[in-house]
This record gives sequence, structure tokens and C-alpha cells, in this order.
Amino acid sequence: MESDGEAAYDVYDLWPTELVPADELVGREGVVSEIHRELTGGRSVLLTAPRREGKSSIAREVLRRLAEDDLYLTASLDFFRVTTKRQCADELVRQILEGSTSLASRLKRLVGATAERITGFEPHLKLAEIEFGFRLHPQEADEEEAFRNALQLPQKLAEKEDRRVVVLMDEFQEAGKNLGQDAYRVMRSYFQEQPRVKHLFAGSQQSLMRALFGRSNAALLRYALEVPLRPVPGDAWVDYIVRKFNSIGVSCSRIMAAELVRATGGHPADTMALCAHLTSVLREQSGDQVTPELVVAAVDRTRRSLRLIFDEIWSELGEAAHARLVAQRVAFGRPMHSGLHSQQAARALAFLADKGLIARTEGRWAFREPLFERYVQDLTLPN
Repeated sequence: MESDGEAAYDVYDLWPTELVPADELVGREGVVSEIHRELTGGRSVLLTAPRREGKSSIAREVLRRLAEDDLYLTASLDFFRVTTKRQCADELVRQILEGSTSLASRLKRLVGATAERITGFEPHLKLAEIEFGFRLHPQEADEEEAFRNALQLPQKLAEKEDRRVVVLMDEFQEAGKNLGQDAYRVMRSYFQEQPRVKHLFAGSQQSLMRALFGRSNAALLRYALEVPLRPVPGDAWVDYIVRKFNSIGVSCSRIMAAELVRATGGHPADTMALCAHLTSVLREQSGDQVTPELVVAAVDRTRRSLRLIFDEIWSELGEAAHARLVAQRVAFGRPMHSGLHSQQAARALAFLADKGLIARTEGRWAFREPLFERYVQDLTLPN
């Protein structure tokens, strides 16, 4: 029998739950193709979805396909990690120059020279300064100047090499908080003058993202077209699960695969996690067939493994008045407004919906993630 470490690695390689490779993006070919088509057609794109629903994996697959075409140069900024204008400038310049066809060899020589003789400066910043006359280095430019100069680089390099540039800006709603609210207007002032540069804006806070591009006084009003991320069809999950289990010599009927999807509601990360735990259970028991008993055991393990994630979500719900109370009422199917003003209940529901936790279906509010609903039900008695 494999060690726990080996088994865990194999299982999560088989059922990836983080950044998912292209051939494991179940039911997402349509949205990937649509985003790719809009970007190559000259439109910037807005993609919103709650965390853990595959948004970043979809965006990165789009970039991968673009990068296969020599006409396109791509870059990616994650604003959960990019926390200052200086850092944003540095990362954007580095990626753009590393993707350059005309400057790659010069950058490589500068990197070598830096390692051997020079300390205290970054070669990609120095090359951009030499080639385009931008001031970027901390010793030569303040943070605001470096940020503005870096924003000009994608268009300048695209013109130099007769190419197109696509920049992914992931968790873009965090840019205002991390870089300052003026960052959006500064960005727009450069973006609108860059015909060779398009952007894929991705974010998990849907109301904030839509406000950035749709509110009448928004800095980025109508700059990007929203491409909706729809739920994965149940049949697509069933086909995938049956095929994957068959690939490791496990028999899984379509009925059992559908039961797995029912348990997770087709939530991408939860479905992969459940299949991973089911695979572990099968290995432990030397099983070669998915049975109802094994599914029950795997669901229990999955719920326990997700508890830390769900604890964090529950903690975030404490930021909004009555959100936890209303979440409990949704979980137990109780009246929303009991003891609350109608506006209080409405705001709490809107907060939960914006986080992607609930949706209105068939005239009532329901959780989009059944395993999180079970978590809420287990926390406390209904009020």
C-alpha cells in the first residue's frame, strides 16, 4: 500500500482542485472559446465568479491558448498578491519583457551581468529604461511615475514587435484597495489609448466588479464585455467522473456518478474534492467499484476536509449585519424577515448572493453549494 503522502499526491493529481489543466476543465470549453474569441476580436473581457469555481483556471487556459500564437504576448497580475503600485509596475514590466521576441536575448545577457558584477538593480527595469526611455527603478522614479510608465510598456512593445498583448488582471476588485482608488482612473487613461492591448479582468466579488465597469460614474465604464460563467451541466460531470474512474480501473455507474454530483451540486472544487476522497477510500479498501456506502464515507471525509475553508467563509459573513442569521434561515428553509426589517433582510440576502453563496431558483433562495449548506445546518439550531 502507498504511503499517505504518495496516495494524496496521486489522488489530487488525478482530481485537481487548484489551478486545473485544460483537459480537466469540465464543461468549460464554451466559455474558454467565447473569451478567446472576444479578446482576439478586439474586446476586453470581464469574468466574475465566486472563489473556488474555476475562474482563474479558465482565465489561464485562455492565456495559454493565446500564447501558442506568436502574434500574442500575455501577462498576468494577481491583485491578491500585487499590493502596491511599485510591485504592479515591476511585475508587469518583467512579464512583458520576458515575453518579448526582440529583447529576450538582451534581457538574458543583462540577467547574467547582474549575477556576476552588478547588485542593487533589476535587469528587466534597466532594459525597459534603456529601450523605451521609461524611468522605472526606485533610484530613478517614484512609485507613481514607475506605475504610469509601466502601464505604457505593453503598447510600446506591441508596436515595436507588431504583436498584440493580453493582460490578465485577476481579483481586479482588490486593485483599488491595494493600489488606491485612483489606480482605476489612471489605468483607464492608458488603456483607452492602447489599441494593441486588451485585458481579461477576473474577480470574485461580483457586485464590485460589475460596479467598476457598469456604474454610470465608473472609471472603467463599458471598457469590458462581461462573459457569464454558467454552471457546469450535470451530464458533463457524469461523463467526466465515469471516464476518470474507468481510467484507474474503477467501475462507476452513471447513477453513482450522478449521486456524487447531487452531493456537491456540481460545484467544481467540491466535486473534485469528493472524487479525490472517494478514490482514497477505494484504495484503502482495495475496491474497484463505486458503491452507495463508499460515497457516504467519501462525502463525510470531504465535509471534514472543507471545514477550514467553510470556517473562513463563515467568518467573512460576520462582516455584514444579519448575514449569518439569514444564511441559517436559508439553510433551514425558514422565513427570512422574522424579527428583521425588510431592508435588513434584503441587504443580508444581497450580501450572500454577491459572495456566490446563494441564488434564487424556482422562486426561493437556496445555497449554491450543498456541502456549505450542510456546514451551516450543523453550526446551530435555526432561529
